[in-house]
Amino acid sequence: MRCINIARNLRPAAIVISCLFVGETAIGQDRIFHADFEQGLPPQITGGGQLESVAGYAGLCSSRACFSGMLLRNDTGEIGRAATPTRLRLDDLPRHEAIDVRFLLAVIDSWDGVQIDWTAPDFLIVRVDGQRVFLEALTNLGPPRFQNYEPPPGVAMTPLPPTVNLGWNIGHVDSAYDLGLEPRLLQIPHTASSVTIEILAGGNGWQGEMDESWGVDELEVWLWGTVPPRLTVTPTCPTGGPIRIEWSGATGGGQAALIFARNTGSFIIPNNYPCAGTQLGLGSNQIQLAWQGGAGPDGSRTLNASAGPGACGGHVQLLDLALCATSNVVRIE
Repeated sequence: MRCINIARNLRPAAIVISCLFVGETAIGQDRIFHADFEQGLPPQITGGGQLESVAGYAGLCSSRACFSGMLLRNDTGEIGRAATPTRLRLDDLPRHEAIDVRFLLAVIDSWDGVQIDWTAPDFLIVRVDGQRVFLEALTNLGPPRFQNYEPPPGVAMTPLPPTVNLGWNIGHVDSAYDLGLEPRLLQIPHTASSVTIEILAGGNGWQGEMDESWGVDELEVWLWGTVPPRLTVTPTCPTGGPIRIEWSGATGGGQAALIFARNTGSFIIPNNYPCAGTQLGLGSNQIQLAWQGGAGPDGSRTLNASAGPGACGGHVQLLDLALCATSNVVRIE
């Protein structure tokens, strides 16, 4: 991880210089959680499941994401015993109107679909704060077995019915879906400051263990309708001197960075930097990190600093590091 150079002409008091950390942004929404399981199990995830190789799923891609490395596999449950949900808990969310729950789903071994005998039904279930938002019977078996799920375009990543074994029990074939493209898991109404997402399998025929299991990779949560931070600057120009920098609307208790540049524009943070792909309202002329530190519990903060004369006429923008959300651009004048 690399740091952006500190500004030479903007000198806030008690300056803190450190590396930014990873985030990502897109128009109209902000990604607040991402797990590809390459670095282990994130602490926000509890419940059923363990990390395993993606096995034969490696390199299997949708238009949005690919299986690679490790996945979280849940093989809990047996006849007469409910499966244990895989649970994701996120706290201290900024203001928002809706969420997306996106993940690649590996449907492993002998899922039996809709009920035709005691071995079915086998359901995949997603709950958000205890409310079921997705329930579908899935199968990896051919007729007379069938499933009631008709995946929207782009969701199915393997043929239907499945034809290939992708690992684990060699006596069964497996399937994959990109539920990051499933409309029922996109823009789910939500405004609370925390969220609990549960993914589980169930049904009267669910057997679990080596007979039926499932896995997730590229698990993401996105927020819709977040309010961008608001930045104000009260400088002393043209000679420089005391400068007052205030902002509100950032992530409460989260880290923020002030970015300085001589000009405005549409600079995009390049690859191999934190927040790669984030578009700023600044140009590339002398663009650099001026300050990094924490916001208050309500997402606001005031800095009393000193600006050199070279800062006058330049521009500054706040980057909320929890979401990589950007504020308005302010000219120092």
